[in-house]
Amino acid sequence: MGDVGLGEDFKNTPQVKKAEAGLKLFLKLKLRTSENDTVLFQDTFFLHDVGNNNMANPLFSLGSGWLNMDAICSGGSCDMRFHYSDYFREPLDIKNIEVRGGTPYPINYYYDDSM
Repeated sequence: MGDVGLGEDFKNTPQVKKAEAGLKLFLKLKLRTSENDTVLFQDTFFLHDVGNNNMANPLFSLGSGWLNMDAICSGGSCDMRFHYSDYFREPLDIKNIEVRGGTPYPINYYYDDSM
């Protein structure tokens, strides 16, 4: 997504913003209850129909996929790595109509954040 200029559009969808907020909240809770100086954290959030009318580019649509977060926290700050994974299978996605052809391919997008 980032290679074709859609990374920022993806990160700004309501579903992704909500998922990121939830994952960061879980991370903050983990930090409060940890007695260690360094905390490693992993979690996953399911995103349903990410691209349906939420992407700035109307030709781009994502289905449902997983937003994964890996984080490492030390000294009061956290570095997070997000990974979205989806799989493109059906080019037109018309209900009750099977369209043959096209080549299925994976969609993977990685981005970083900190807090």
